[in-house]
Amino acid sequence: MSQHSQTLSNATALMIHGAGGGGWEFRFWEPAFVRGGFDVLALDLAASPLGLENTNLNDYLEQAIMLGSSRRPVLVGASMGAAIAMLAVGWLDVRALILVVPAVPGELERTYPQVIRWAGGAYSDTVASMPEADDETVLFAHERWRDESGRVLNEISMLAEIPAPRCPTLVIVAEDDEVVSADRQLELADRLRADRIIIPAASHLAPLLSRRAAGVAEAAVDWLLRNLG
Repeated sequence: MSQHSQTLSNATALMIHGAGGGGWEFRFWEPAFVRGGFDVLALDLAASPLGLENTNLNDYLEQAIMLGSSRRPVLVGASMGAAIAMLAVGWLDVRALILVVPAVPGELERTYPQVIRWAGGAYSDTVASMPEADDETVLFAHERWRDESGRVLNEISMLAEIPAPRCPTLVIVAEDDEVVSADRQLELADRLRADRIIIPAASHLAPLLSRRAAGVAEAAVDWLLRNLG
């Protein structure tokens, strides 16, 4: 485990989860950020009052903006949450941006149904999606997957290219990502003029929910302290 040579004070990390997940996805990340001096806000994105089938990207974006508006946060977005974080940069005074296995705006390869049914799915599907995780973590995730708005993911696929942020930016890439290819994540890093950390032989969920997740989080905090400290 990395022992940080410095920490930040009065710093907030706002973490935005991926599709079908929740703030619980950052369970292995929060301790590293707390040790680095950050207050951690792991957002649970809520469906629109009109129902999940009517939830759109702006509904989620507004929640991130509202939670971060009274702070000068570091934004950490995973997968779908990375696209939301990229958009939120235009509305918030962001200190730094970390994109973990980001959904690449404008480049999703499929069309999703109005509601994606993930809650209560087969346990074997969770096992298959988390090959690097231990049994306890697989069960923890399986019990918490939720249904997701396909409309949000379809809207991400139709986004115009997002301008490069002016804050320090890091892209964390899973080398064997089966959801968003590593090549696309690296192309995004190039477009955003971002630093990158490549996790070798890693699936989409590995940087957050595998035996290596805590180490990935430590590397992200070390990057932050070098760029902000």
